[in-house]
Amino acid sequence: MEDGWGIEDPAAAYDGGAASTRAGAGTESAQPSHSARRRVSPNVIRRPTFAGRPATEFEQAHATMIRERLASPSTKMVVTAKPEQEQGPSHVNVVHHQTADVTLSDERLPMLSARDGEEAAAYRILRHRLVGLGSPQVIVVSSPREDDKKSPCAVNLALALGEYRRARVLLVEADFAKPALAEMLGFEPTHCFAEQLLEHKEKSYMGWDVDALLPSGIQIMALSGERDSSLLDAPAFSLAMRQMRMAGYDHIVVDAPPVLGSAEVNVVQDAADGVVLSTRRGKTRGRELRECAGQLIPGSILGMVMHED
Repeated sequence: MEDGWGIEDPAAAYDGGAASTRAGAGTESAQPSHSARRRVSPNVIRRPTFAGRPATEFEQAHATMIRERLASPSTKMVVTAKPEQEQGPSHVNVVHHQTADVTLSDERLPMLSARDGEEAAAYRILRHRLVGLGSPQVIVVSSPREDDKKSPCAVNLALALGEYRRARVLLVEADFAKPALAEMLGFEPTHCFAEQLLEHKEKSYMGWDVDALLPSGIQIMALSGERDSSLLDAPAFSLAMRQMRMAGYDHIVVDAPPVLGSAEVNVVQDAADGVVLSTRRGKTRGRELRECAGQLIPGSILGMVMHED
């Protein structure tokens, strides 16, 4: 919500305190008096006054100069300067892969292996509810602990969002300590996402390499299969998400590190619109959920998925 902006005649200070107008919610602008209209007319030149006394020669010349500038059609007075818009990536290079048969039958991925089942239906309901919340563009999928099935949850959510090509979806892997997407989906990343972050930190104008799985069509920026003990670079990740937002994706699903035990998820969350928590019935404790809510940005939890063991 924006407040009103005060707008004052530049020559008012030299004319005995001319009235200013203010536009805002619940405020009516005062109609300018006859003398106020005359004051800005380029065809009327009269001797201004300042605080009830005759203006000095300097003050009178200043007021005349302002009137002449306002009357000149070739003069543009800039009120505010728009910030320079950040450029998106120069290009996104997409390499297509055919989804392996073993992946299509993976029980962890009901959106591929059991599309008519209850679990797949639950992910479609989650998709519907997220769209009802304003269709957030960057969605973080995390969990209280490492073994709470967050990576399968992120993949299934991405598949549900992009089902029948209803939306262009990008799946991003940001859990450096435990990469899982390449193994789960059965492909070798064309260009490791961690390496791309380092390269774009030096040359932000470079394009990005992504992998696409057929026939689903979801695009993926995954890590190589090796664990990386380094911390996620916050500025580099934020740059990546800003550029991917402008690359034409309707949704970007981020497989993030677990919430508890580190601050990595907070780095990811700062570049996102909200968080979906993956939990396990009988494993995830209420205390852990309360701790997650305390660590994450207030009001950022979009929903929760509870997996049956």
